[in-house]
Amino acid sequence: MRYDRELMKKTLVVMKRVKEIKEKRERQFYVNRMKSNVQKEKADNVREIERNLDLLVAPAARNTPQIQKATAAIKRMQKAKETEEEDAAGDDSGSDAGDMDDE
Repeated sequence: MRYDRELMKKTLVVMKRVKEIKEKRERQFYVNRMKSNVQKEKADNVREIERNLDLLVAPAARNTPQIQKATAAIKRMQKAKETEEEDAAGDDSGSDAGDMDDE
């Protein structure tokens, strides 16, 4: 094939455009993959704050009514979650025992 300046010029322009499209797709792919990660990371952060609340509050400030209410609320939520998990575990074992009686 013979050298054609116009063809070479068009080819270079098209190659740049293809590169732009490829980079845009890669960025969008990354963003889509990280969307679910944001929610998971936020939940992890909340759990860590609940676990280490005593490190966030100064010892002198722990006796304020607002902090006491907040810690009490967090403790109630944790207890409620634990009882839900125990109930769910108890329900599963109860249904298995009932199945064995039928045999």
